[in-house]
Amino acid sequence: MDILTHTLTGVAVAFTAGNLRGVKTKSLVVVIAVAAIGGALPDIDAISLWSGFDATFGTWFNLEHTGRQIYSARLWYSHHAFFHSLLASIMFTAFLAIGLFGKSVFIKSNGALKKNLNVKLTVLVSFFLAYNFHLLEDMLTPSSSWGGVAYLWPASNYTGGWGHIWWWNNYDLFALVLIVILANAGIHLLLRNRRAVMLLSLVFFMVGLVTASRQIGSRQLNYNYSGSKDYMKMEEQSLNEQKDILGERAYNMMRRLDNALPFYF
Repeated sequence: MDILTHTLTGVAVAFTAGNLRGVKTKSLVVVIAVAAIGGALPDIDAISLWSGFDATFGTWFNLEHTGRQIYSARLWYSHHAFFHSLLASIMFTAFLAIGLFGKSVFIKSNGALKKNLNVKLTVLVSFFLAYNFHLLEDMLTPSSSWGGVAYLWPASNYTGGWGHIWWWNNYDLFALVLIVILANAGIHLLLRNRRAVMLLSLVFFMVGLVTASRQIGSRQLNYNYSGSKDYMKMEEQSLNEQKDILGERAYNMMRRLDNALPFYF
């Protein structure tokens, strides 16, 4: 799935978690920022596609494969490998916890610290969930050369590669994530009843999740492919399917946005 939808999924998770935990607006901005990073972070392993990879990392670590070979391989540092695993999500969350708490967790609690502790825990939970939602979203994409993601790394088997959705052009799913974010932002800013905010936030997130699942399940094609010709065919079919789902007007708006972005969307 595209990096923008991954990142915004993290934002949606953070808004929901923050509303459920009663995090105030200023602190919620921090929660959202960290979760957005968590939603995008697994794709750090795509750095091997960077044009300068071979001259930098390849030289520094004396790598025997080129960046493009690494990207499509099943080495631990390839795309969809270690960084797309449950273990990586736990490790990064642990590093974040060390950075957030340090020695302060052992200091005698007072009102301010308890409040701060709530924010820190919300940050950690949001980051962990955002990271793992990224992995789930990637499981839905084609198997390609990996056969899914190495979710249970260091186990050699990969999970996913189901081809339920195409790599990009999932405009309907992007729109659902955006709606969840806007709905949560609205109730956070407009409602003062905490119980109502908690209930509505959870409802919006679950409705978005169920609707996204239904959208994925309603795809007419299996998007797994076997060669470059099939790739281009699937790319075109994914766009046609989005046009059928969204209607011509909404589809054209999304295409304009897509063409304006400097990365695949």
